[in-house]
Amino acid sequence: MILKKIGNLTDEIFINKKNIELYSKKLNIPFFLLFFLLIIEDKRFCKHFGIDLIGIFRAIIINNRSKKRKQGASTITQQIYDIKREKKKLIRDRTYRRKVKQALYSLKIELLEEKHEILKYYLENVYLGKRYYGIENAAQGYFGKTLDLLKKEEIFFIIERIASPNKLLKNRVRTLLNRKIIKSSFSKYELKNLLDLYVKFQKGELCQKNNTKLV
Repeated sequence: MILKKIGNLTDEIFINKKNIELYSKKLNIPFFLLFFLLIIEDKRFCKHFGIDLIGIFRAIIINNRSKKRKQGASTITQQIYDIKREKKKLIRDRTYRRKVKQALYSLKIELLEEKHEILKYYLENVYLGKRYYGIENAAQGYFGKTLDLLKKEEIFFIIERIASPNKLLKNRVRTLLNRKIIKSSFSKYELKNLLDLYVKFQKGELCQKNNTKLV
């Protein structure tokens, strides 16, 4: 309960909607696409230097309490390291050596590139389930739409796929929707539509297109 309250507070502190508006305009993507991405994957993205020290500390506490690995702490920049390794068909090992290389890579990228450039690469290459790589391919694949035509609940569904691309983790979805900053973003009607999407996803009924980008 205490961690939940702290999480809600830090959501409000670290999510800067002005920065999200700025980056979404630069990338020509819907505001809520970037909003949900940062809220779910890396809420301190606009402030950290590639490594989220607060996130690492929080993950250590949660994982020690649970006695098994539940909480990750990789930033979007760190995830790009893994995306590029996967493009080279390299196995994602869970060694400390890889984590050190990932951290050093992230620091380097943050020094060399602007934040919106990092986001652009990530959104164009992140794996989102099925055979969909990149946010645009996922929008076409799941819903047969371009990004600008996606509904808010469809955007959330796609972004939530990042952590478990081909599986529905009900507890994770429930936890995310209980976060104040996310829950308040939806009307009751939109929440119902979102839950209906997950039912269709489980049944394999979401639209699937063939124009997918493969690594």
